[in-house]
Amino acid sequence: MKFDIPRIRTLTTGRLHANVQFVYEDLEAIIGEQGLMTHMLPRVMKAVEPWLRQHITDSRFWEDVYDTSHVGEIEIPDPTVEDRAAIVCFPARGFGIALNRSSIAVQV
Repeated sequence: MKFDIPRIRTLTTGRLHANVQFVYEDLEAIIGEQGLMTHMLPRVMKAVEPWLRQHITDSRFWEDVYDTSHVGEIEIPDPTVEDRAAIVCFPARGFGIALNRSSIAVQV
């Protein structure tokens, strides 16, 4: 998967570097499911962080700053079925996300 750097920095820093619609699109592409809702974004972002850290090792992506000079594209491998299973089962602050057939469900 190829991402614009500002879009992926939104996921890695938690600071909006691109249009918010890209947050939905990029997270859905990573987890392989559609239908994320706004209240799910923080949990899903936390859940994909270990996978992103595994594939994005450049420390600049993880600096907690808003940086408009960090531009271009980055290639990240497509998540495997195993990667996606690990992502959706990741407990984020006492909550987990689980696939519920064709939609995403939040487990409490």
